[in-house]
Amino acid sequence: MEAMAFDNAIEGGNKLIANVGLIKMYGQPRTGKLTRLHGEVSKDSTEIIVEAGLDWVPGDRIALGPTSYTHDRSEDNFVTAYDILSGKVTLLTPLKYHHWGKSTSTAGDYNGVDMRGEVILLSRSIVIAGEDVESWGGQIVTSDTMEFVNGEIKMRTGMTFMDHVEIYNCSQWDTYKAAIRFENAATGHSSISNCAIHNGLGWGLNIKTSANVHMKDNVFYDFRPVGIAVDYSKNITLDGNVLMRVLERTSIEADGMFEDKRGGFAICSYFSSSCSDLKIMNNIATGVTFAGFIVPGDSCGTSNYGAFYNNVAHSNAGTLGGYGALIYPLPGSDQSSCYEGSHFAAYKNYYMGAWGFFASKEVRFHHMTMIDNREGFGSSIEVNGDAMYDGSTIMLNDNYIYGETEVTDCPDD
Repeated sequence: MEAMAFDNAIEGGNKLIANVGLIKMYGQPRTGKLTRLHGEVSKDSTEIIVEAGLDWVPGDRIALGPTSYTHDRSEDNFVTAYDILSGKVTLLTPLKYHHWGKSTSTAGDYNGVDMRGEVILLSRSIVIAGEDVESWGGQIVTSDTMEFVNGEIKMRTGMTFMDHVEIYNCSQWDTYKAAIRFENAATGHSSISNCAIHNGLGWGLNIKTSANVHMKDNVFYDFRPVGIAVDYSKNITLDGNVLMRVLERTSIEADGMFEDKRGGFAICSYFSSSCSDLKIMNNIATGVTFAGFIVPGDSCGTSNYGAFYNNVAHSNAGTLGGYGALIYPLPGSDQSSCYEGSHFAAYKNYYMGAWGFFASKEVRFHHMTMIDNREGFGSSIEVNGDAMYDGSTIMLNDNYIYGETEVTDCPDD
């Protein structure tokens, strides 16, 4: 047996799976990891209609996303019956909130955006469950480290591969110790796909000082105050993930003197860090406090798609917030003279669908779809001191903007 410890660059903590080698976990594939409501459901309902032909079974845990301006109207429940022919689901307990759905997608009417309520599957055949003692769950940490063995330095490379794994009740209250954490994992590569990470009281995912991490088609549900964070990292891909229900902390009380950092996808923004080679694409952020995405923009004139594209944010609100996306110029780049955001959709956010208020001479927002956000969308330019706005430009072009829709604004809960 061999014993080792993290080097001083990594804070391991306790209640963790610590990986400085190789982990591979592959669960039974599931269908219907993300489906849509095929009909509107009211508070106290015990039945919903979703896609037919799924492999859902009694005992499966699911979660329904919010569909109005109220961001905390998501909820989880358990399946007691599923009709494979009709898609009818019978739930264990009555629903607490209203959720909007329709038998056909709204994409044809709203430039490709389907606004029917999301339903995500949280159950998998492999389960990693943390013990909740005073809001202190487990964590999975992947890192590189070095140690001395017989007078010689030995390098260890951490790589994690998980597919169709459920991670439940992990993350630790009021820390950066997320349910899944990559810290100083910079020499190997890792992939997390089709997993369900849910019901923690801290962060969902934290990638810091790491490289070559691929997160694809995962669902994250119920974390606080940050869902997914990336800082000081490179070659990171977040593709096709659903982030639902990220609420404010209840452990911080400062009588308005302290504004907590919070949000859904916090990409190189929590620590205002430098990052490179990012791909943030095809993700959904819903039911998030403050902002669904806080992301760097692209350099002006980026051909085709940039680092942030084809993402959707809706039903986000919270104290002094409610943005679909805050898009900022990447520090230390040419974006201080011009940056842009594009190929993004947002609807029913309590404040703005997309917004920027940062220092740059020119801002461009284009090829966005903004639907029924309370304050629309737009951008401003920050200037310092006595600087003037002369020569500054804000350009909005090739966007689709919609007002009222068939989706209920303020359902009676």
